[in-house]
Amino acid sequence: MIAIYTLAVASAIYFVACEKKEQGGLGEGRVQGVDLRAPVDGSTVTLAENGDGLQFKWSEATVSNGTLAFYTVVFDKASGDFSQPIMSRRPDKLGSATVLTVPRMTLDSLARAVGATVGNPVDIKWTVQASTGINGALAKQPFTLKLEVTQDQQGDMLMTAADQMMDALVTHFLDGMPLDIWGEYYPRRNTFWDGASTVWGQGAAFSGYTALKVMGEHDQALKAKYATLYDNRLLTSIDKFRNQRQGGPEGYAVFPGGGDERFYDDNVWIGLDMVDLYMLTKDTKYLDRAKLVWNFVLSGTNDLMGGGVHWKEGDKGKNTCSTAPAAVLGAKLYQATNEQVYLDRAKEFYHWVKDRLQDPEDKLYWDNIKLSDPDNPGSAVIVDKTKFTYNAGQPVQAAVLLYEITGDNQYLTDARETAEAAYKHWFKPYHSSALGEEIVMWTDNNVWFNAILLRGYIELCRVDKDEKYVQAYRKIMQHAWMSPVRDAQTNLLNNDFKATAPRPESGILYQGACVEMLARLGDFEAKKL
Repeated sequence: MIAIYTLAVASAIYFVACEKKEQGGLGEGRVQGVDLRAPVDGSTVTLAENGDGLQFKWSEATVSNGTLAFYTVVFDKASGDFSQPIMSRRPDKLGSATVLTVPRMTLDSLARAVGATVGNPVDIKWTVQASTGINGALAKQPFTLKLEVTQDQQGDMLMTAADQMMDALVTHFLDGMPLDIWGEYYPRRNTFWDGASTVWGQGAAFSGYTALKVMGEHDQALKAKYATLYDNRLLTSIDKFRNQRQGGPEGYAVFPGGGDERFYDDNVWIGLDMVDLYMLTKDTKYLDRAKLVWNFVLSGTNDLMGGGVHWKEGDKGKNTCSTAPAAVLGAKLYQATNEQVYLDRAKEFYHWVKDRLQDPEDKLYWDNIKLSDPDNPGSAVIVDKTKFTYNAGQPVQAAVLLYEITGDNQYLTDARETAEAAYKHWFKPYHSSALGEEIVMWTDNNVWFNAILLRGYIELCRVDKDEKYVQAYRKIMQHAWMSPVRDAQTNLLNNDFKATAPRPESGILYQGACVEMLARLGDFEAKKL
């Protein structure tokens, strides 16, 4: 008999993959596999707009010595063997309940991840892992389930993945850290500041949170979750890096020490998040911090080489990575306050970096310029012609914002030229086995740089409605989440998205960037509905 279920609910879940092979052990009983009960084998689930979540039920496990068993519900492709599950989740009562309710949004994401589209259902299979912590066993027989999607909601999977991954970051990089600041690596290293990340990594995690908070506006449960768990905690955490080194203007330092050095680009990334949070919440505490960063960035400007922003305090060079995002910050502060001074400086920064650091041949941007003799302002200028993806992303975003503010079509032309140049330079065809289709993949594995490029692509797409670049990113992130790039045990991603296995060590810089991209893409898709 085929059972038909119609359900829907907007939610997202943190899945923890857990697999333990049965083995002997003193003081622990042997576990017998459970019997799956519902939904019955071969059921069809239609994912409609309104309804309740689907309940998965199974029998209680028998343990030879009478101890309690804990459960994990595991989902996989019809052809899978549960060694690399698509999704896993523990039930209530710390995992000891024998029923699990899975929201419609999660099932929808699950279905789309294995290729379901409207009118084209997919088969998955599910089982239950029962474990005492030492010994364990899978259900005696897995069940199959046919999933039918009824709406084209690409954002559901992305939103679910972003939410799960942020939970993973908090668990593996933040919980238990001294000072409650993000750790640099997982597994943790006993390095400087008890293994804490530099402010660059702290800012990457904060950017992930900011994007997640924007995404949460599409789901009241997620919105409440982020406000409760992250708002105060993460703002307090990043503020521990503020100092006034050597009596200078206040800014965010590399580490939370009063004498630690400050980088202008590290600061401007934080300032951009703060102004975005202000625009979302209208809470002036975020605007105050954005202005703090702005004032610090201005302390890194002068007439040397005609303007621009230095890379860090005391450095003689001037960089695309500090000047272009300063233009973005100025444009956003103008949008937030309507104060002309911000727009004037945004234009100044944009034109300086375009005039001095854009390659006139391919419209991409070089990295920095410096004097051949740092002590002689009249000496020859040396250009470092290295090109990075993020040094294309910020000029694109700045140009789009200035076009929106001024109506000057030249800015939009600039943005389109650099956006296309970056796509041609860094994206190549790639066959995704996880998705079963041809996609494009970036050739630069610096995931954080690529996240900054996505900011420019999304900004441009909002204006010209061409989704080519954004949809390329969507496929890339879906591939990463559904392939062996993702560690099913931790929900962390290998920074090499063409890898065939998870990475044994992960850094907060890249993981925070992945959360940001998933959340920005989920928000982008949700806004289209």
